[in-house]
Amino acid sequence: MLKDPKQIRAAAGWQGKGRSSRQLLMDNLQHYLPHNVMLPPRRLQTLLKQAQLYQQSQSLCTNINQHSLLYDAQPPQKEIPEQCCQTLYEHKDEVTICKFSNDGKYLATGSKDQTVIIWSIDNYSAKLAKKVELGRPVCYLMWSPNDKMLLITGNEDSSSIWIYDVESGDIKEHKQATEDSITTCAWLPDNKRYLCAGKQGQFYMVDVASGQVIEQWEGIRVYGIHCIGSDGSKVLASDSRNRIRCYDWECVLDHPVLEEDHSILSFSVSKDENYALLNIKQQGLHLWDIKCNSLVRRFRGNKQDYFVIYSCFGGSNEEFFASGSEDNLIYIYHREKETPINRLEGHGKFEKRIIISKITLFIFQQNLSLVLIGTHLLLVYWPVVVTIVW
Repeated sequence: MLKDPKQIRAAAGWQGKGRSSRQLLMDNLQHYLPHNVMLPPRRLQTLLKQAQLYQQSQSLCTNINQHSLLYDAQPPQKEIPEQCCQTLYEHKDEVTICKFSNDGKYLATGSKDQTVIIWSIDNYSAKLAKKVELGRPVCYLMWSPNDKMLLITGNEDSSSIWIYDVESGDIKEHKQATEDSITTCAWLPDNKRYLCAGKQGQFYMVDVASGQVIEQWEGIRVYGIHCIGSDGSKVLASDSRNRIRCYDWECVLDHPVLEEDHSILSFSVSKDENYALLNIKQQGLHLWDIKCNSLVRRFRGNKQDYFVIYSCFGGSNEEFFASGSEDNLIYIYHREKETPINRLEGHGKFEKRIIISKITLFIFQQNLSLVLIGTHLLLVYWPVVVTIVW
């Protein structure tokens, strides 16, 4: 039994009369009184926050603190490219792949005409800088992290991979076994090693200087690869079993990341390496959280039945996605909406010998966007007020 008032206050946790004790009393009463008798604390602040979140969902704005509730938020149309500023016609056959350099100053394009063209990008225009005669139809290419070299693969009949020195113009060929088919590649962060793989079961880590295979994984039919982590020791690879697995080259271990019901034709990874955007045969675009191994959203609208189509992340926070389509349109999506928020017109009809929309690519890079359809390249203007990071 407590008799001293000070002991009673200490046992009850009472801080004495004042604002804090009254607030504590009101919070305790809140648990026992219905809301129609006593409003919850900070109810107006909660309602205003909900209003902001609703406006965010309607306007697809990522930063709600930038918008006032005095007017309705508008969709960020300025972050969506709409104006074509240049068309490039230098290639003589179907363009199969194109990549911006990491600093955004150059663009490399590969084609079935057996050439790789390097374009210099300046003030929203592209100028031909170098043209490389490969002697093989180009399937894929990749810039080195320091932008000094290009890694180039041929078509499915080729077992070679080419390394082009951008500064000197020298090109060397690394040959694997004659029965190999090398169709995709990726650089490791040290610029001294690269990975190459193919659909016949090859998966190699190769030394750039000597061309010798350092490590290899047997029996993996790889369609696409992407190095993750600062050291590049872990690699995401899509394979013929409709899945993406993570391969740890240091520990020589692999584990599943995701699996689809249909073929994964291509995939790209966000800059923070948390998300993967997949082009699925006859299913369109799928966004996966590769950290949690969970499907985030399916996107509808674009058509993809027969040909390889690439997609990419874009926008100031990578909340936009863009993908080509076999109906000659470029579809732009927002991360929070499964239907397209914009469509850009592609090409009309070409010469009869050209297959329309066989490969379509749309890239966000350094205030420029690239639309690639058939044998033509389109540079699409990207407003300078937006900073795009690839």
